[in-house]
Amino acid sequence: MERFVFQKEIKTLIIVLLGLIFFCCFLLGCKSRMSSEGVSSNVTGLGSFSLKVIDTVNLEINNTSPSVLKTNIEDGTEGIWWHNGRGNQVFKNSFEGEMEEEFNIPMINEPYGLNSVSDFFVFNQDSLFVFDSQFLRLLLLGRENNIKDFWDLTDFWPNPAPTGIGKIVDIYINKNNDLVVEISGYQDYYPGSYSQFYEYTQLLHRLNLSKRSFETSGIKYPLNSPFRNELFWTGTFPFIVRCNKSYVVTFPIDPDLYVYSPSLELTQTLKLANKNFPITSGGKPFRSAQLDDNALITRKLNGFGLYMQNAFEIEGSNFIIRTYIKPLGNDSNIPDDILSFSSKGFRSAYILQLFREEDGFLVKIGEDLHLDEFEVSTYIGLGENNLLNFIKYNPNSEEKQLIRMGLKVEIPST
Repeated sequence: MERFVFQKEIKTLIIVLLGLIFFCCFLLGCKSRMSSEGVSSNVTGLGSFSLKVIDTVNLEINNTSPSVLKTNIEDGTEGIWWHNGRGNQVFKNSFEGEMEEEFNIPMINEPYGLNSVSDFFVFNQDSLFVFDSQFLRLLLLGRENNIKDFWDLTDFWPNPAPTGIGKIVDIYINKNNDLVVEISGYQDYYPGSYSQFYEYTQLLHRLNLSKRSFETSGIKYPLNSPFRNELFWTGTFPFIVRCNKSYVVTFPIDPDLYVYSPSLELTQTLKLANKNFPITSGGKPFRSAQLDDNALITRKLNGFGLYMQNAFEIEGSNFIIRTYIKPLGNDSNIPDDILSFSSKGFRSAYILQLFREEDGFLVKIGEDLHLDEFEVSTYIGLGENNLLNFIKYNPNSEEKQLIRMGLKVEIPST
């Protein structure tokens, strides 16, 4: 009898231990998923927002063609800044459109020269950083067009890929009083057609300019990103922007948004697929040859023309805007190759999404807003009096006009 009771107790103890082991494994699995994928959620917009046209102004461009336009609202640098790519020039206009400053960048065959302007960063009233992401050079200019410093980033950045499409994400002074730059870019470890490229490549790189040393890299293609499953050959390079307590990452043909902490850990995935921006499609098996079908992937099947800038603040809240163009659909009358497509002038709906940051996480505000009625082509940022600045859509004119709009946000109180 005693032996029977003892065996029964042993059996019960084994069951309890197995249960505890299973529970611990479950918790570890949850922790692993949280650390690698962040909080994932399907998003319904909170509250609502609207835009109202305030005025339109002419933008003076002096017979050159703007490549990238940005706004700046800091004292002493406020205005519209832009560059003309291979023209190796950066310009500043007032918010009323008048050209105020012109910066001429040395050419590649000159001392401290750049092959072209890929991006720029207005640091303060006295300093402007200009970046060449093909030759991986960074130039610091003074407001008098004088060269203050120069860095060949390949001297201390391990295995960067000279793609020509990298951007400056942020430049700041760290707690040790060192000057630090954060740059988006590929790494040159695997060919872009290999699955390993999308598994291991890191997309954000932090470099210490004061010490001319490499600090760290982070932000990979997320596990649930479509680029981990298929090869697209196009639309794979992200926009990475800074918010107050986070980095926000978006890819041209991926409808989702990915939020990372200051330590570059994925903390949130916003599932944003909808009828305007469908789940990414048109991929091929890895190591497939590149086809002449860029327009099929980035114009017909998927949302495209994606654009996002660093967060802006209105009345104590940090907001981010993402704009994109609705896919045209797989119409046989629309060319698949980008050259033929570009010569035809096809146009689709231009759409704006608004997000608010709350303690390092993003909340979507309202529904997607169609901008067609406003006749705008490009969002360029927040200007004076908290007005959003857009370039007017006018394909038949070489002139550029700004449309300035007021943003009204309504969020129900909790």
